[in-house]
Amino acid sequence: SARVRDAIAETLFNLTGQDLLDAADAWRAWWKDHGATFELPAKPPERKADEGGTVARFYGLPVRTERVCFVLDRSESMEGIHGGAGGKRTKMEVAVEQLEAAVKRLPDRARVNVVVFDSEIDRWKKNLAPLSDGNRGALRDFLGKQVPKSTTNIHDALEAALLTEG
Repeated sequence: SARVRDAIAETLFNLTGQDLLDAADAWRAWWKDHGATFELPAKPPERKADEGGTVARFYGLPVRTERVCFVLDRSESMEGIHGGAGGKRTKMEVAVEQLEAAVKRLPDRARVNVVVFDSEIDRWKKNLAPLSDGNRGALRDFLGKQVPKSTTNIHDALEAALLTEG
């Protein structure tokens, strides 16, 4: 699955400092050239954004584009406690935190939008918007107003995200 591939790629990056994603042939070639002298780093390396890429992650998954529309569930199920009975934050709080952290790591040139859904959908903007300081603040305000309610209509939310222009 994509999640497993991303987890493996992230682990390999943390062990080697190489960002070869899930390209098995590239890893084989790297190991052939470096395996005999390889040593674990003292601390995990830090990611640096390359042109056309980001260091942003959403729930641990890399955001590999600077044009992204996030889809966020705000149905009643998001009132539940994240991580079960021992948790202290709701799933909604964690989702908003994850989204804010991802957006914070995106460069100013990135263009984003957010579609939230329960039985209805709402968009932060009509189209993708650049991450100016003003838009970053407006997005935080928009996310801060989201509260779990109603039922789940993921179809219309995904359709809105896929039809987002910009």
